[in-house]
Amino acid sequence: MSLDQPNAGVQLVYNEQEQVWVLASTGEELAATAIHAEIRAHATLSATMLNDVTVNMYTHGLPIDVWQNAMFTELKEGHTANMAFAAGGVENVTPEGIARLEATLAKEAEFLTEFAEGVSNGSVSELQARARAKQYAQAMEQSYWNEWGDGLANTAQFSHLPLLTQSPGDGQTQCRGNCQCILEFTDSGINWLLFPAEHCDDCLALAAGGPYRST
Repeated sequence: MSLDQPNAGVQLVYNEQEQVWVLASTGEELAATAIHAEIRAHATLSATMLNDVTVNMYTHGLPIDVWQNAMFTELKEGHTANMAFAAGGVENVTPEGIARLEATLAKEAEFLTEFAEGVSNGSVSELQARARAKQYAQAMEQSYWNEWGDGLANTAQFSHLPLLTQSPGDGQTQCRGNCQCILEFTDSGINWLLFPAEHCDDCLALAAGGPYRST
């Protein structure tokens, strides 16, 4: 499968044997930092859409149920795209991958319902709602790492490693969807890497606690 990156004009090709994305021009594996940047570029586009529909609700009276449906549709598309990106294309997604995606979307739908209730009862201001909408977009990254980690570091040589039970952006860290970390697989296992940014204590601990196994 090939992929044209809309923001960089670069074509990527998925290497089925190595299960990695490579640059079509050189065959060089796409680095985790580049993957993070690509996912964040798409998250920025989603954040703009989510911000616009939220402003429309507060400013022009867009019904809350219409807003909620529009929000969830964008989240579903973003999470699905990131899962497929990690798998090397929709055709490579496994039933287990679909189950993980459905679990993630169910969690997001629950959070979104609580969000909508806050908007409805006035406990969430427009500025708070717009900031939270941005976090929803950024949290889409977790679906890439959830799929990417499937099947990694599961041989006997990694059995002594601690189990990694979370992914960057999944909301389990103090920084929640604003997480700026990435994962990297090496001969030693999975490392939680601190992307250049300010990090919360949870992410610092995760980085120090590796390497990990995925299952």
